[in-house]
Amino acid sequence: MLNLYKKIYFSARRQEIVKAKSILKRIEIEDILNNISKVCWDSGIEYEIILKNSQQLFLKIIGKRESILFKFSKKDMIFIEEFENFIGELYKNDINKAVYITTGVFDMNIRKRCSVMPTYRKIKLIDKYDFIKDQLGIYGKAEDEFKVNRLKLFKYLPS
Repeated sequence: MLNLYKKIYFSARRQEIVKAKSILKRIEIEDILNNISKVCWDSGIEYEIILKNSQQLFLKIIGKRESILFKFSKKDMIFIEEFENFIGELYKNDINKAVYITTGVFDMNIRKRCSVMPTYRKIKLIDKYDFIKDQLGIYGKAEDEFKVNRLKLFKYLPS
């Protein structure tokens, strides 16, 4: 049922999704960090930068009740080796929830592993299609919703 909804959504919103893909690739990592830090400041959430470069942002975000590991990557494809490094950081920091957002797609082996292994079920994998769908909604325009200060990243942060 969910796949049917996605197919209908992506066929109906094809033009906006193409625009959103190009806008998403142009967003700078620094802008993502500024957006997250603003939301964290407003919500009283702490964060630590683990890694930040032009291709990825890796944060440990500490809320009042829970902590998460957050990674935003601008790579076109996330392979299993990079995902294993992410899992290693998850165990190293003793965190049980994680969010991995990419402007590309995940290798199918990663999706299979997260759906089968119970320890990986608390990891949200968000590829460019899921991210665009979450940002645009049903009636949103790509030019309006993908402005740097309007990205809806608060839903991925801990409470």
